Amino acid sequence: MADNSKDTTDKKDEDVAAKNKDLQDLKGEVGIVKKYITTKNDKEAKEDKKTAEENYQKNRLSKKIIGLGGLASLSPGLGKQSFKTKS
Repeated sequence: MADNSKDTTDKKDEDVAAKNKDLQDLKGEVGIVKKYITTKNDKEAKEDKKTAEENYQKNRLSKKIIGLGGLASLSPGLGKQSFKTKS
């Protein structure tokens, strides 16, 4: 014996079908919103990373200090001196 919706839920078959369709539509809309949010977050993360890299390159001291390249010619032993005390 086949039960219809009226027997099990006290609702008409048409009402149940309409409610199911509404739920499916809602699930579809939620999926679209989730995809949009994910895409937007990924795009913002890429832009933030790019901006951070640009700011880093712009604010590097070696680009701002004129003649910093001349420091490379200093003695490679600089900073390797040992400070021995008299015994």
